[in-house]
Amino acid sequence: MLYDLEERVEDAFVAYLQANVTGDMQVYAAFSTDAKTYPCAVVAAASNDAVSDPAEYDDSRQMVVEIGVMTEAAPETDATGGALRTARERNAEARSDVIKALVTSLKTNLIAAAGPGVAFSMAQIGGPIVRSVDEDRNLLVTVIPVDIIAEPKELA
Repeated sequence: MLYDLEERVEDAFVAYLQANVTGDMQVYAAFSTDAKTYPCAVVAAASNDAVSDPAEYDDSRQMVVEIGVMTEAAPETDATGGALRTARERNAEARSDVIKALVTSLKTNLIAAAGPGVAFSMAQIGGPIVRSVDEDRNLLVTVIPVDIIAEPKELA
């Protein structure tokens, strides 16, 4: 048994979001070395704990998966420099697209998107959703927590 449940969960969320978000949004797993292009969503299995005590690490785990939606804090412009959408509008659209994917039969669809090695028994948006500005990178950031229960499955 490999003890990499966090990576398996992140990979399942990445596959699910890639299939369910629209437009030019890119989706990345946390800790990947891929150069990010914006708008994007970054999936991180942020916390991991036993569902009940006593439990082994390979039993069901309650986790919080954080999905960071990031857009550049600059307006979208046309070829002549005219504003097409404000930075705020671009961020709202990207955030809305991810939330729409997360509220549309998430558990059922996530189970279908999950690769080998992970099983989900619960998945729903948690709270609170936090919006912020990353001034160093000139980004608007929204972090959406998703509460899940998952367990590792032996790979064949």
